[in-house]
Amino acid sequence: MNIKKYIKQFVNLKYFDLPLGKLKSGYMSFKFGFLSHKTESILPYVYLCNKTTVFDRYFIENYIDSAHVFLKDEVIQKIYDNTLLEDEKHELLENFAELKTALISVVIFPEKNITAFGDASGLPIKITNFIAKTNFDIRFLNLVGSYYSYPIWAHEFRRCNCAVKSQFMIKSSELEGRSQKDINYSINNYMPSSASIYSKNFDINIRSNKRAEGIEQIVYYCVKCKHLFSVYSEFNCLKCRNCGTAIEFSTDGDILLSSDINSLDDIKKIQFDALKHTEFTINPLISFNDVKFLSFDIENRFKNIGNIDIDIFADKISFHKNDFNKEVNLNDAFSIDLLPENVISITLSNGERLGFKGEHKENFYILIDLFSIIKK
Repeated sequence: MNIKKYIKQFVNLKYFDLPLGKLKSGYMSFKFGFLSHKTESILPYVYLCNKTTVFDRYFIENYIDSAHVFLKDEVIQKIYDNTLLEDEKHELLENFAELKTALISVVIFPEKNITAFGDASGLPIKITNFIAKTNFDIRFLNLVGSYYSYPIWAHEFRRCNCAVKSQFMIKSSELEGRSQKDINYSINNYMPSSASIYSKNFDINIRSNKRAEGIEQIVYYCVKCKHLFSVYSEFNCLKCRNCGTAIEFSTDGDILLSSDINSLDDIKKIQFDALKHTEFTINPLISFNDVKFLSFDIENRFKNIGNIDIDIFADKISFHKNDFNKEVNLNDAFSIDLLPENVISITLSNGERLGFKGEHKENFYILIDLFSIIKK
C-alpha cells in the first residue's frame, strides 16, 4: 500500500505534513547512533514529542511503524501567537476526527521552538487545551540523546547515541470533564525532562572533538569571574578571556573542570539569576556589527534585506546603519524566539515581525532572558 496516497484520501493537508519516508535502520544507526526499536499500533494516537533538533522528524519517522502524519509547526506557532482563526480551529479539529476514524495517528511537537539548553519547556494551557480537544488518546515520546547530536548552537553534526522512549499514555476519556488547569498539569507531568537529566541514565557517547564549539551563542556569563560576554568556545571547552578558566564538555554530556556547574541546566539557571540581579547602566550590554537584518513572510520564511549594526540594552534593541535608525523596546514585544542558524525572531504586540541573523557566534540568547525578566 502507498501510505502517502492512503493518508491523502482522509485529510486536508493544509495543516499536516506527510511522513518523510523512513531511512534504512543501518543508515540511522551509522549516521545518528539511533538505537530505538519500532513501535506499531492499529489504534490511532496523538504522539507528543519534545523538540530537540532539526532531525526530530527523522527519529520519529523511524520509530512509528504505522500510518501517521505530522502536525505542521506553523499550526503550533499560530496557537502560541493567538493567530489561529476560529474557523481554522474548527476545520482543524474536524480533520483530527477524520484521521481518528481512518486510524491515522498524528505526531505533534507541542513546544514553540527547538530547545536551546536541552530542557523541555512547560506547555501553556492554550496548547494543552487544544491537544485535549482532538479527542485522541495521547502517547508521550521522549527523544533521548538527540539534542547532543546537533544542538541549536552547534556548527556541525556530532554523532551520538539517540533513542526514542515511550513510557506514558493518557486516554482521552481521562481528560473528560476536567478543568483546563488539571489537563495542563497532567500533560506537562509526562512531558520529557531535560537532556542533561536523560544523559545521566542513557549512554549518549558524543563522538566529536568539538563538543563545545558554538555554545557561546547561548552562554553569556562566566561563573568564575562573573563577567558578561567574556566566554568563547574552543574544541571541547568553554573558556573565559577575562579570568582564563575553562570548563570541559565530556562525551556523556556532563561538564568537567568546574565545582560550580555540572550540566547545561546549571548554566542556564546560574546565568539567568545573575542577569536578573545585575545593575544595568544606560550603556549597551553588547553591540554587534554587520548582522543580517531579516523580514518574514506569512509562511514563516525569512529573507535578508541588508546588513545592520545593533546595540542590545537591558530594555531595548537599537538598529542602525548609515541613515537608518530603529529602536524596539523589549516591553513592546509579544515574543522573542531563538531559531536555528542563530536567528532571532521578534514579534511585536502590534503584529509586526522582524529578526536578525548572526554568522560569527554572536550571542543573541541574552535577549531571551532579558525579555523574560521584563515580562515577569
